[in-house]
Formats: sequence, structure tokens, C-alpha cells
Amino acid sequence: MKLLSFIYALFLLTFPSNEYYDIVVDVENLSPIEGNIQIGLYEGEEGFMYKENTYSNTIVTVTGEKTSYRLEKIPKGSYAICVFHDANKNGYLDKNVIGIPKEGFGFSNNPGCRFGPPKYKHCQFELNRNISLTIKMKNL
Repeated sequence: MKLLSFIYALFLLTFPSNEYYDIVVDVENLSPIEGNIQIGLYEGEEGFMYKENTYSNTIVTVTGEKTSYRLEKIPKGSYAICVFHDANKNGYLDKNVIGIPKEGFGFSNNPGCRFGPPKYKHCQFELNRNISLTIKMKNL
């Protein structure tokens, strides 16, 4: 019986969990009401906020001051979300000559951004159930 229990435990450790959840992302304070928002889901600190390193990147059309989107079937784990308002639909977060964003942006957990963008650890959340997040856009 002990051998059977050992084999079962080994089996559980060998195969990843099949736990998948949904994240509803509510983005508020969109202005102007035009263009798209890009929602980047990141699974780790490395490459955080770089489009090519997203676990999932979604483009949603802006239809009002608030927009919602559901990210479906995301595996259990630690993540962070970065959102930017691509008002002119050029695919980039436009910045002025000194690097300050000219379009809105936001992050999961709505951390402050006084001296540059927040670190991954300030935006990180655990996905172990279906959740809803509200991200308040910052327009500088």
C-alpha cells in the first residue's frame, strides 16, 4: 500500500496542475474615448513591461470611459498586468522628448508611479481563483 501511495504522490508531482482561471480586467479613466487599450499579462519579473515578453497581449477597442475584458483559462500562478491606452492606434505608448508618457497607462494593484514605472513586485498578484481587477489609468 505504501508503494502505491508513493507512486501516486510521484505522479502528482510530475504533472503540472490543470487549474485554470479567468481574470476580468476593468480599465477606468480612459480619455480620450478613442483608439485601443493594450493589456499585457506578465508571468515574472524578467521582461516586465516589454511587449515581446508578455504571457498574453490583448488589444481592446475603447468604447467609453470604462472598458472590461476577460482573460480566459490562465494557469494558476503569479502574474502582473500592464495596460496602456493607444489612442492613436500606432501600437506604442507615445512619450514626450524626456520620456514621459503622453498616453494613459496603468498597472494591476494601481501602484504609485512617482519616479518612473513600478516594479513587478508592486503589481504582482496570485491567480488561484477567478478574479476581477480594476485598473485606473494615469494620464500625465
